[in-house]
Amino acid sequence: MGGSAGGGNAGAGASAEAGSAAKSLALFDEVLRLEPQRAEYHAGRGWSLRQLGRAGEALAALDEASRLEPGRAEWHAERGRALFDLGRAAESAAALNEANRLEPGHAEWHIGRAMAMSSLERGTEALASFDEAIRLDPGSAVARKARGLILIALGRGTEALASFNEAIRMYPGDADCRVGRGKALYRLGRNADALKAFGRAVRMDPQTADGHDGLGWALYSLGRAGKALASFDEAIRLAPGKGSPHEGRGMSLYALGRHDDAAAAFDEAVRLDPGHARAHEGRSMALLAIGRAGEALAAADEAVRLDPGKTAGHDLRACVLLAMGRREDALAAADESVRLNPGNAVGHGVRASILIGMGRREDALAAADEAVRLDPESAAGRAVRASVLHAQGRAGEAFAAAGGAA
Repeated sequence: MGGSAGGGNAGAGASAEAGSAAKSLALFDEVLRLEPQRAEYHAGRGWSLRQLGRAGEALAALDEASRLEPGRAEWHAERGRALFDLGRAAESAAALNEANRLEPGHAEWHIGRAMAMSSLERGTEALASFDEAIRLDPGSAVARKARGLILIALGRGTEALASFNEAIRMYPGDADCRVGRGKALYRLGRNADALKAFGRAVRMDPQTADGHDGLGWALYSLGRAGKALASFDEAIRLAPGKGSPHEGRGMSLYALGRHDDAAAAFDEAVRLDPGHARAHEGRSMALLAIGRAGEALAAADEAVRLDPGKTAGHDLRACVLLAMGRREDALAAADESVRLNPGNAVGHGVRASILIGMGRREDALAAADEAVRLDPESAAGRAVRASVLHAQGRAGEAFAAAGGAA
């Protein structure tokens, strides 16, 4: 009930703002007919247009304001926002750089620049801008939350967790801070703690799609695929255009043995976010499970193209190629996986499975031994070890290896 009421109030507020912006636009259009050289009128018209979602027209008005008064920092800042709305992040950053050069003391302009840098995947520069925004306005919830997310993207999970903990101390009622804390904990592999953080977030705000998505990933990582599926479904209901919950739904369905449904979920994840390698990996896995090996190989190839330094795509390519009977190609893919990361137990296990199929038992045993050394729970490594040892007449060792696999 509380969530529905809040949504209604938000909708009413947005409607009122749009009405106010429309009235402002009409007023600025009228005064510009009388005084077309007044920069502030063009800027006001640009602001009104942007509030109405008409970013292209807003940019034209703000360009005119900046032409008439190039030294006004606020015109450049608003241009930066309009450019960001249009997806022109590099130009947005340049406009906000100029605004900050002219008047360096505005926290919100540094936040705008940070957002643009983040879109350009220039995380270190984005972090520096968020830090400057917080220095100027220590109470900025937006800057603190976004700073934590940038730190996660940079792989600095411990710092991200500290940032979100500080944000929660300052804003204990902000569900987004709890979501961010959950993301940091998940990145650190603290899945049970992440589950608690996401659970708290969705209790505070049942309408947070990111919270339900995070809750789903935490549950999935803890082996609770059924409950994870319910969380991903709720995230999709709240935000159907986001790729992550569709990907999570695919992973959960695959774990539940519903491979056809999993493939459909991964199809949607890829449609929404075609540049996300992990979604293509999941799609490859599901397609292989339902016997569509050619499509599975194409999906694995796409995952490798998008992220050639990640071992999972190469491991999947090796598995698909092995299923297609292309052992030499499969071995080459597995070799690339262990070359990229010699500590990848999965890659050594896949390699062992390929080698035993090629009759290269000694090489297979060496690969299996390495897989088990790196991960004593490696099922592929243990199974191959047991098979090779049995063929060599080493029944006791084979029994021990098979028992460990069980």
